[in-house]
Amino acid sequence: MTLSPAFNGALSFLAGISLTLAFAPFDYWPLALLSIGILFKITSQGSARQVFWFGILFGLGYFGLGVSWVFVSMHRFGQLGTPMAFFMTALLVCYLSIYPALACYLTNRWFGQGASWMGAIAFASIWTLSEYLRGTLLTGFPWLVLAHASVDTLLAGWAPLLGELGMSWLWVLTAALLALWQWTSITWRVLLVGMGLIWALGIPLNSVHWTEPKGEARTISLVQGNIPQNIKWIPTYRQQIIDQFLTLSEPHTGQHIILWPEAALPILYHEAEEMIQDYAANMQVQGTTWVFGILVYDAESDTYYNSIHVPTTKQFYYKRKLVPFGETIPFAGLLGPIIDLFNLPYSALQPVTNKSALVEMGDNQLLGSICYEIAFGRLMKYQAAKANYILNVSNDTWFGDSIGPHQHLQIARYRALELGKELARGTNNGITAVVDVRGNIRARAEQFQSLVLNTFIQPYEGGTPYSRWGDWPAFFIVLTGLSLCIMRRKSSS
Repeated sequence: MTLSPAFNGALSFLAGISLTLAFAPFDYWPLALLSIGILFKITSQGSARQVFWFGILFGLGYFGLGVSWVFVSMHRFGQLGTPMAFFMTALLVCYLSIYPALACYLTNRWFGQGASWMGAIAFASIWTLSEYLRGTLLTGFPWLVLAHASVDTLLAGWAPLLGELGMSWLWVLTAALLALWQWTSITWRVLLVGMGLIWALGIPLNSVHWTEPKGEARTISLVQGNIPQNIKWIPTYRQQIIDQFLTLSEPHTGQHIILWPEAALPILYHEAEEMIQDYAANMQVQGTTWVFGILVYDAESDTYYNSIHVPTTKQFYYKRKLVPFGETIPFAGLLGPIIDLFNLPYSALQPVTNKSALVEMGDNQLLGSICYEIAFGRLMKYQAAKANYILNVSNDTWFGDSIGPHQHLQIARYRALELGKELARGTNNGITAVVDVRGNIRARAEQFQSLVLNTFIQPYEGGTPYSRWGDWPAFFIVLTGLSLCIMRRKSSS
């Protein structure tokens, strides 16, 4: 039955909203199958041009709700007025909506109208390529990738093998096949049974140990300062903020690791170097390694960097992926006076691409990541096999009481599962947590409280197939699927 374009448009928009509910904090993951299945059915109806706009409406619902926290960042903390913050958020949502729209358009344009198993494979493959492009172009924005909703599902066991692109392909193909519901078709039944077996195989795969524990677990204290963002960079509050972190940490010296969040010290490194070294030396006497985030200024190049610092080894990890409009302004030369509207401290940082992401901590090595870098699987995987655990520091205060911090934690959980390494996540006001190699939360702190989360983190050695092979298996699956569809189309024509 073919529905009217108006009805399909409204249904597309509602399906997009439903897809956001598959992610944290809602976690209704079956809605991912339902919403993608609806979009696939709609993609098989109407002209390619109509289908493109259905995809746009789907994206407006999907990202309009899913990245609504961007408005909070710009309006409440970036001090943009409501109209400008809304405009900038809407601009981002419209841009992101292009990717599902392209997947719909190309599937319809290349493989024609009418839902079929060939169209299902093509749609899954093209959708996966669109997610790759979304995570790559214009610095990339791999947020709300379908794979991230997998951590509490049967598919979780596949993550260390296929990575997020391969996982997204499985999600979309399953949804599309369910949407076909042609029980009289032998091909459909064979494909759906095959997908059922793939989901079921996730159970034994989740028991496979791709990495092995290394030595004894390390006790760790994650300090959550809960510093209000609107006072963080005001000089008169500087000492008060530093004292608060020191006071929270003092009872926990003796732990193997004390972790402070991103840019915990509201001061540049060279302005506090003496204090840092003195305090780190006192901690080291008690067997504690202090790790924290701080901004670094390089006078020679007149450049600012966002970093993680380990004073005992005098090592830094420098952030490689910067937050657009938060730490760097894209197309600054074209924006002109509009830049002045972004009243953000240190919004002209520089990324570092030529330094190692590994930092030594005694006989272990940590894989560093700052804020939303944890969303970039291809970035994180390169040295993951050499790391013993992952540290992610963030300042999700920018997101307020929105769904953003919950999505961020879900992404971190997925990354630990995908790379087979335990992960400690230190944030200013939540969600502070430690995640095991299965993506399960070992311990987490309450949001919006000043506290210390005490737990342990187990070093691991080795690597998962994904950390070694990257996205090549996913690309092989996608290209094989597309090749099969192309050959089938040629033979049928």
